[in-house]
Amino acid sequence: MTLKSHTTQASLEIMEDRSTVTVRALSPLQTPDGLRGLLQKPGVSGGWKSTEHVFLSVPSLAKKHWLQAHPFTIASRAPSESQPDACLELIIRAQDGFSNDILQYAKGHTHTTVRLDGPYGSQSSVRMLRDSDLAVVISGGSGIAVGRPLVWSVLDSQSKIHMEAQPEVSSLKKILLIWVVRHQSHRSWISQDEIRNLRQYGVDVVIPPPTETHGHPSIHEYVTNWIGSHGAGILSSPQEVGIVCSGPDGMNRGVRNLASALISKGHQISVEIEKFGW
Repeated sequence: MTLKSHTTQASLEIMEDRSTVTVRALSPLQTPDGLRGLLQKPGVSGGWKSTEHVFLSVPSLAKKHWLQAHPFTIASRAPSESQPDACLELIIRAQDGFSNDILQYAKGHTHTTVRLDGPYGSQSSVRMLRDSDLAVVISGGSGIAVGRPLVWSVLDSQSKIHMEAQPEVSSLKKILLIWVVRHQSHRSWISQDEIRNLRQYGVDVVIPPPTETHGHPSIHEYVTNWIGSHGAGILSSPQEVGIVCSGPDGMNRGVRNLASALISKGHQISVEIEKFGW
């Protein structure tokens, strides 16, 4: 319980929708040595990987939060080994309980002390997408906390690109990122500069109109058209397509059904669901 625990200062920012808090903590990165290095990474100061999560505690909220720890997927890009420090970012949608408490606290505070336990998690989704010819990442709402670093991880693994480098787009894996948001204001969770960067690196980023005003988009149509446009048809040379979805239950079911339909038509499909909750 203590080997991966890291206490640090974090900033709190209420996003445009006024019901989402972004927690950001700058962590100097270090390589552990000695016995501890053999047994365990030193928490988030040893870095993290995409799709991993931490348990967050904010003791200043109330006495009950001293011992409570709540899981959140790390929404920021996984750091490289050469970085001196990295910014860990969590996107917290206020519902009730802890998430609402931190929203109310953020209305009067821009910084607080947080305790981060982790990172924890599996890399199976990352490995599956890296091994696929075509990579599809589908996120619903705050599920972008999984999709965003996952896309960067796939890009980094194949090209070792950095934000300041100019990538050779033609040599990069074909990646589709679909992000479905409920409200237009939710798009502010990811900066437009980062969206432009992803597109510059060859990622096909699709953000349909918000479901609040336009209803739910046809994920089936987006994905099947995109797969077909990249020559993964049944009669063409077969390509492996990896699909990762992170969203509400209805979206997850829809993506499973989509994968099943594509497989029944002869496509080579692998699918993984990064489900919310426990």
